[in-house]
Amino acid sequence: MQLIKQKGFSLIELLVVIAVLGVISIVAVPNIREWLVKKEMEKDLNTIMSIVKNVSNDIGNNLYEMGGVFFDNNNGNGLIVKVRYRGPDKYRTFQTCNNNDSEWDGVETYSSSSESEHYSTFSNIRLDRATANFCFSKNFTVNFTGNVSLCHKEKNTNSTCQLVNTNDPYYDLIVQRTGRTQFLKYSYAQKAWLQQ
Repeated sequence: MQLIKQKGFSLIELLVVIAVLGVISIVAVPNIREWLVKKEMEKDLNTIMSIVKNVSNDIGNNLYEMGGVFFDNNNGNGLIVKVRYRGPDKYRTFQTCNNNDSEWDGVETYSSSSESEHYSTFSNIRLDRATANFCFSKNFTVNFTGNVSLCHKEKNTNSTCQLVNTNDPYYDLIVQRTGRTQFLKYSYAQKAWLQQ
């Protein structure tokens, strides 16, 4: 009867495999996290851009006399977005971009499962200020527009976004008087804002 020799892994071979896996995890895990942060940011930014464009289009198509998008930094705990509309009667009385219930006819809510009452929360994003408002009027004759910078809250330890000397993702949302919107991303390499 012939015995079959069985050969296993030596201790040195196992240690080499463990060392290789350790090196791979050191390189791969941070890159995976960076990719997830980027994807989270892109998803929320696309949603914000879509909301602003929809309000601008509704006013441009004469569905309402005036509309506004209101951002609240929620004390650095993510972003709250509220959309308001104003019909002809309210528009004759109020032509400002104030976030007061009595000055608007309706509020369009973006409900999430965790906050189904009034708001949609973009938990990954912070503003560079406490609040920001963008409003559009019929024929774009009265507008309160501008720009606001946004960052990923995990990548920025401040309660509001501040441009720091790192490669953390940092974006600028610009809403122009014509209703045109655009996103710029800050390039640390070029020290400039680039179109997204």
